[in-house]
Amino acid sequence: AALKPPTQLVHVLNGCFLDTRVLFGFLGAVDLKSRTANYWGDGLFPMDFTTFADTAAYTARVATDEREVPDKFYVVGERRNFHELVALLEAETGQAFNVVHNGSLEDLDHTIAQRVRENPDNPYSFIPLMYYRAMLNGKGALPETHNHLYPEIQPTPVNAYIREYVRPLLAQ
Repeated sequence: AALKPPTQLVHVLNGCFLDTRVLFGFLGAVDLKSRTANYWGDGLFPMDFTTFADTAAYTARVATDEREVPDKFYVVGERRNFHELVALLEAETGQAFNVVHNGSLEDLDHTIAQRVRENPDNPYSFIPLMYYRAMLNGKGALPETHNHLYPEIQPTPVNAYIREYVRPLLAQ
């Protein structure tokens, strides 16, 4: 029997999960209960979004691909800036969201530092803001996408996710 080639190590890197416990929870970017959307800076950097299921579909496809694939495999469902995200939320849910500008990105850095000082043993008090900062300042954006390698996978657009999963939550 012929020996199989060694397993290729691939890091699947994805955009921020749209799924309700991440963008609409963990990050504190959007609070569905209070219909509030929070940001720092100008909110103009495109942010990468995807879903658990879409990332899993790409991961499964990469794992079973006989071809050589990139060592870092980038998955993005859609790119939207903060203001576009809020506009989609409002359009797809029919609900108005209170947009709260919390200051500059430097103000966000100060908020993170303060939370680290006040709660060093509770990373959940500051890690979500660190992640969100990388989205808001553009440094967390993936450099490219590899979605095109598997055109049979159609990632979920932001508006479709909001329509299917967020709108029903707001109707409760």
